[in-house]
Amino acid sequence: MEKFNEFIMRRIYLLSLSLFLLVLFACKPVASEISTHPKENEQPAVIEFEELEHDFGIVNEGETVGWYFKYKNVGETDLLITNVRTSCGCTVPQYSKKPLAPGEQELMQIIFDSKGKSGKEIKNVTIESNAQNNSISLTLIFEVIN
Repeated sequence: MEKFNEFIMRRIYLLSLSLFLLVLFACKPVASEISTHPKENEQPAVIEFEELEHDFGIVNEGETVGWYFKYKNVGETDLLITNVRTSCGCTVPQYSKKPLAPGEQELMQIIFDSKGKSGKEIKNVTIESNAQNNSISLTLIFEVIN
């Protein structure tokens, strides 16, 4: 009986080791086909927004409003937005995290929650990317009334 248990334990050990090695080698990283670095004689990505500022006018306190900023990659390599920072937690960006090929365009939605705000509000959103113009600021303007 002891030899049988030893035999079973060896089999379990070998099976576990085999599964571990299979998972380890099956999960190797796959090289991305999308390059965000310019090749020789190729210009870098360039991000271009249709507008850099939007004035919402009057917004009632407690109201949530949003705006879509359209942008385009006018460079020669894929554009990748690496970070989006806002000047306030009341402002939330929504954007694609996928690379944008040259010539393609995309929308970035910026949502503002006016809860607890009053008076003139100016909110800035800073977009960082691998583009030649790697830092761009968008501005949202509001007049919040109670």
